[in-house]
Amino acid sequence: MTRFVFTVLLLAAALPASVETQDRASAPDGLASAAIAGQITSADSGAPIRGAQVRLRSATGGDTRLAITDEGGRFEAPNLFSGGWLITVSKNGYITTRYGQRRSSDEGTPITLGARQRATIAIAVQRAGAITGRVFDEFGDPLQGARIQAMRSRMVNGIRQLVAVGSSDTTDDTGSFRVYGLAPGTYYVSSMLRASAPDTDLAQNTLGALTYYPGTADVGEAQGMVLRAGEDINVAFQTAPIRSVRVSGVVLGANGAPAADTPVRLLRLDGNQVGTTVGNFGQSAADGSFSIINVPPGPYVLVASRMGPIPSRPGGADINRLFEEATVPIAVGTDDVGGVTVAMTFGTTLSGTIVADAGSTLPSPLRVELVARTQAAIGRGPAIIQVSRTTGQPTSFQIPGLLGSVTLGVNLPDGLMLAAIEANGVDVTDKPIDLRGAAPDIRIVLSTRVTEVSGVVSNGRVPVAGASVVVFPDDRTKWAFPSRYVTFADADGQGRFVIRRLPSHERYFAAVVTSLDDGDQFDQELLERLREHAATFTLGEGERKTISLTLER
Repeated sequence: MTRFVFTVLLLAAALPASVETQDRASAPDGLASAAIAGQITSADSGAPIRGAQVRLRSATGGDTRLAITDEGGRFEAPNLFSGGWLITVSKNGYITTRYGQRRSSDEGTPITLGARQRATIAIAVQRAGAITGRVFDEFGDPLQGARIQAMRSRMVNGIRQLVAVGSSDTTDDTGSFRVYGLAPGTYYVSSMLRASAPDTDLAQNTLGALTYYPGTADVGEAQGMVLRAGEDINVAFQTAPIRSVRVSGVVLGANGAPAADTPVRLLRLDGNQVGTTVGNFGQSAADGSFSIINVPPGPYVLVASRMGPIPSRPGGADINRLFEEATVPIAVGTDDVGGVTVAMTFGTTLSGTIVADAGSTLPSPLRVELVARTQAAIGRGPAIIQVSRTTGQPTSFQIPGLLGSVTLGVNLPDGLMLAAIEANGVDVTDKPIDLRGAAPDIRIVLSTRVTEVSGVVSNGRVPVAGASVVVFPDDRTKWAFPSRYVTFADADGQGRFVIRRLPSHERYFAAVVTSLDDGDQFDQELLERLREHAATFTLGEGERKTISLTLER
């Protein structure tokens, strides 16, 4: 199986290094008396860009403004309310860019203004690329009506998978397509025939499977292509000449009876839902039977879930019995898969308390967030609850509706870090908690002795802004998602970084990369490469350590 290629890219095209603010003495003293002005330029040439749309959105929501750049690339947005403003720049042929953006998933950095204050900014935007080409069927004829999607390799919940990015296109009568507005990087291209036909053997045999360039139905054999800024790449490929198969079976409720009208999803182990608009996809019949057609070979998980009736009054029903779910792993080859039984079960409530470790006192009031994730991110998303208290008494919690095995995480306010998570007295921190039997009693132990690692990134002479610092332990068994031992931080404009809440009594590596997508810190192949030139340090309980890191060229 071909391994996905990992590329480290500088995705942030915004250059927010110099933000000048000044009071507007002549403006009236009111809330809508602030302003943001600036210039938009091309990142490759530095030339001003006219006709760019500059959208300003209040960080608290509700208020939006639009400004258009003049022939000098300049814009001004007057009469703004006090507070934070998020700025997005768009222009045909360029990558849509958010001010202060470091990676594609960032919302950007808001500019905070007071009354009568004026900010002046400069944003450089990068030229966008495109992937064009033609798609043919297995006989060499142009394929009309196929949906073409550009995809990037991403780490999602610790699993590397292909994620759709940018716009999609549909092939015309010559099989031609164009997917545009793409940032530099490595891309994969997929083709899926967008058709609608009855659930028949004929439709199943002739529609074909999801195909990846250069013409394979196996995602592991997909080939990436490197797209540079402003470049167009032209490709041509045939759909895979492979018979996709049917997966069928029956869904049973938690009471053992056939479950009608129950959503059934077929997921690849990387979490991508598969299938087309053809046939009975995603719903069981009156007798609990289901059939999913046009399934390419590969490893999958069948997920069935349904909600029960909601009680008319609070406390009128056990919340665990409001939700049923089941997951069944299956392997799809070249033959139909039938007779699959998906037996759903009710959820379980995970209960426990939040306490302080010896020598620590929890603050009052206290507000924390608990996150329960299912293994391999299969089925529902993570269960998230907020736990609050206003007194110094122990804090209890309950997370209902959990099934199978979960990993528990904690998001904490400043001044606190996780010391341990115990299940019936056994340390299960960063480990799965099995809920298939009696639910264990959970004890979450917090500490006020917060570790901190800080420092400066330089090129050996002067600080370097905008780099990312990846920290991970020497123990490889602690690299898997989710792990408190693996994290990253972005260096600021002076090259400074701060990382808090790393577990103590560990030997760590610290390495610098020019840019990092959120989630890629759990790419074990990346960590193996980084450790070859990484700095090392150890961290004691509650210790604050300062390290200096050099960006390798």
